Amino acid sequence: AGLLTAVWFSSLIGAVMLFLAGNKRIFATKADKLKFNTLQSILPFVYAIVGGYVITWYSTWILGFEYASFNKVALFVSLAIATFIFMIFATLRWLKLPSIILYVLMMFFSMAAVQLAPEMVPDFYRDYIISWLPLRFFVEGLKDVLFFTGNVFNEYGIVLVWILVVALVLVWIKNLVEKQKAA
Repeated sequence: AGLLTAVWFSSLIGAVMLFLAGNKRIFATKADKLKFNTLQSILPFVYAIVGGYVITWYSTWILGFEYASFNKVALFVSLAIATFIFMIFATLRWLKLPSIILYVLMMFFSMAAVQLAPEMVPDFYRDYIISWLPLRFFVEGLKDVLFFTGNVFNEYGIVLVWILVVALVLVWIKNLVEKQKAA
């Protein structure tokens, strides 16, 4: 629960900061806009790597967790943070700031459910709600890293990569179709 909450909150905060940094910004030239958009696409990866390692380190320090491979856990957490940041940021770019409520509601109504054993969740909720939640891919993938294969790019990690790629493409489509504001 501690890792999931920390990953989700750090992703929400990172995406909102990223969105607010460029929301009302006016650029003098198209080159300036391109530089800013490129920086806006690189910084979340740096943020995710730092966040992944800090969150994993805190879980060993504060919660007393011990991992067979600290780096694999930290890299998987970093992948999840980057994915969630871009997913949330893409939504914010297209639907603006009020759309953040979708992710807050997702947190409240799904965070506890994805951590329960599947047998404890009602059939409808398990089959039609939890099955497509991005949080589930993080939880199941982390279980796989911790207890089974130990690979960062397990089947759930690959799904997270695809979500990240689609979100990044959506961000860049918005960057390219958006009209430049007059300086």
